[in-house]
Amino acid sequence: MNISRSGFRRVATACGSGARAGILETLHGPVLTPVFMPVGTQATVKAQLPQTLLDSGAQVLLANTYHLLLRPGPEVLRHVGGIHRFMSWPRAVLTDSGGYQVFSLPGARTVSEEGAAFRSYVDHKTVLLSPESSIATQIAIGADIMMAFDHCVASTVDLATARAAADLTARWALRCLQAREAANARGQPLQKAQGQSPQALFGIVQGAL
Repeated sequence: MNISRSGFRRVATACGSGARAGILETLHGPVLTPVFMPVGTQATVKAQLPQTLLDSGAQVLLANTYHLLLRPGPEVLRHVGGIHRFMSWPRAVLTDSGGYQVFSLPGARTVSEEGAAFRSYVDHKTVLLSPESSIATQIAIGADIMMAFDHCVASTVDLATARAAADLTARWALRCLQAREAANARGQPLQKAQGQSPQALFGIVQGAL
């Protein structure tokens, strides 16, 4: 069995391929992989209660940074002690960075080196989602696993556009890592209050849709 710095322990590998089974240790318990993650985009899984999700064997839920940034907002989540308390969920949470949601917005959006600017569907104000603000929001959410902010493009784009998006995603990933390390150096209130170690940060495998 191999244990990585991220807390992932491989327990089995398929013969003739790279397929593997493992255990990912998180701040809210282990996650056996491969795993199905119920989607709780806005800190709730539709038509389900936390107990029914526990009864179903769910180990980790997926929430979305873009939607939680707009409502209820990082300050509310920070005030209540993070998403686990907010939604009464005792197990792990992974937050998507918001990159796909920015791509899928029906209205105008502008992507630059700094980040992605768009109009909020809540109050119609212009919001800039950058690698730094994505990480800051995910830290406030209190996700066990944070995803790096990426530039998502359609599968129909040409090679040059796809390559440029992948390159931008790589630069943003570095900024996400730097933002996470800076936050760890400062010490986050949520982590201090709960005595927790830094949240995990995963990168995006980029290749368009």
